[in-house]
Amino acid sequence: MQLKKDFTIIISRADALGDMVLTIPLAGFLKSYFPAARIFYLARKYTEPLISLSSSIDGFIEYDYLAGLPRREQVLYLKGFKADVFVNVLPDKNLAFLAKQAGISVRAGTTNRWYHWLTCNRLIRLSRKRSSLHEAQLNVQLLRFLPLNTDVPLTRIYEYYDIRKPAFKTFDFLPENKKKTVLLHPKSNGSGQEWSIENYNKLIGLLDPAVFNVVVCGLPGEAASVAPLFEKNPGVIDAIGRVTLPEYIQLIYQSYALVASGTGPLHIAAMMGINAIGLFPHRKAVGPERWQPLGEKARYLTSAKPCSNCSKKQGCHCMDRIPAEKVAAYILSMP
Repeated sequence: MQLKKDFTIIISRADALGDMVLTIPLAGFLKSYFPAARIFYLARKYTEPLISLSSSIDGFIEYDYLAGLPRREQVLYLKGFKADVFVNVLPDKNLAFLAKQAGISVRAGTTNRWYHWLTCNRLIRLSRKRSSLHEAQLNVQLLRFLPLNTDVPLTRIYEYYDIRKPAFKTFDFLPENKKKTVLLHPKSNGSGQEWSIENYNKLIGLLDPAVFNVVVCGLPGEAASVAPLFEKNPGVIDAIGRVTLPEYIQLIYQSYALVASGTGPLHIAAMMGINAIGLFPHRKAVGPERWQPLGEKARYLTSAKPCSNCSKKQGCHCMDRIPAEKVAAYILSMP
């Protein structure tokens, strides 16, 4: 396929934060082959602060705004970006038809969505459920219609983040001391299997308060479920609901480590190059093979062996068998 050197591509993935993080390397990967290409990301409004961190991304298209327009205006709005290529990373029927109506000449999507056969002229045979590849590698595979090598080793994916350093920010809940800040993000908003609050409590007890500032983060609606951590550990800092996403990105970047299950903040921490420790079950759909954090200082832990429910579509107990002592040892051994 022949494309001009400065072609314009729209990468569409309008879903969760962690999924968006693992889509960002697509931009750096494309720029490594096509430095003159213009790359736009079509995503939900709340992810814009995250997308804007990548120096390889040239522009942001707000999905929420686009979806709210009348159909004719949607077509005209998308046409205005003069895109040559549209990649429907997260299969979206409405966007697939919209890209065709907008006259985008090259439209790519997977073969396992019937509407892609009607709307896409570059069909990629790819099954995320059956594949053994990581989510970030699967995203890169969607570029197979371009003249480039999409078989990127997992150990190299993070090299394509191309992240700008966020501005420094002072947080009023953080004491002015020289201690290392460890962020704990116990809940996952339903996106991952969670380590128990009891285990987080054990972990806090293993971290020397003379060395670490321990900060618990999360959404306002998660406050009640993590309240026992503050009751048992009065020295722990409560940051639940106290930071916006841009502020949380800044807080993560300024911290020493973050511990979480497979959720957005874990992937942001890995992307920002801080010590990121992910806690995962043995279930393939939500396990480390598919969702481990990617970064120079990223690590993950699972239990020694799966539990009886790991292969079922229900909660499993192997997460709780990850010992707090092992997580603490990871934190204490990190540079």
